[in-house]
Amino acid sequence: MLACVYSIDNGGKLLFDFNFNALHKTSILANSIEKVCDDLFCLATEHKLLMFSVTTQNDSIQPKDFHQDLKSSSSSLITKFFGCDHQSSSFALIEKQGKVIVWKWNEKGNNFIRSSSFDIHPNTKLSAIQTYKNWMIIGTVSGQIQIINIKTGRLNCEIQAHIKCITTMNVALANGFLISGSEDSFARLFKINSTEENDCQVLFKPFQYIIDYLQQFIAPNEMIFGTKFLNDHASLLAITTFESNQIQLFRLIQT
Repeated sequence: MLACVYSIDNGGKLLFDFNFNALHKTSILANSIEKVCDDLFCLATEHKLLMFSVTTQNDSIQPKDFHQDLKSSSSSLITKFFGCDHQSSSFALIEKQGKVIVWKWNEKGNNFIRSSSFDIHPNTKLSAIQTYKNWMIIGTVSGQIQIINIKTGRLNCEIQAHIKCITTMNVALANGFLISGSEDSFARLFKINSTEENDCQVLFKPFQYIIDYLQQFIAPNEMIFGTKFLNDHASLLAITTFESNQIQLFRLIQT
């Protein structure tokens, strides 16, 4: 497996790369890659986290000694590892059986401190994950979108967004626009309403008002595998499909 670092300031120039297979003398299958702080990132495999430092002075990636086990048990398998809120350095580890463990990065000790944990439904097969404020947004292989409170683990909303597997999701942090793509050839645009309410207030609101459907895009006879807002305000959108090398760009006009 090869990790590459690109510059976003000069048209995507390759700065440096690193061959992880050469380091471990075996094939590595990573399910997540996540920035921990300015000079550290983690690769998550099924069994553990691998940590690496990025040194810009000599353009290199170096492995770091990291032996902390973030799983709930030694036999658990990691499905995803991702940042919940980079301002507070919070990260969530999702295990195959549906347990979510939230960790906070301790920069002084170079370790993670456990914050909370909760269980999602064991039959929920994750296929895409995003975070927005205090909510974790899950896309499933059955086409549902679930919105879960990261602090409490409470399921606040569930909608049937697609009829096939959700392959990709992206959320615009400035206004809560959510775009999902699926094997059913559709990309659908939603609006997540304000998440400033606490759970007690949400209880008095029908679920359908937590996330609103706005619009859809179709790629006939193709599976959508990439959806990405190109800015925080969701005025530009890119969509890619499985069997095409084209990137379709859309401008969203908000009225």
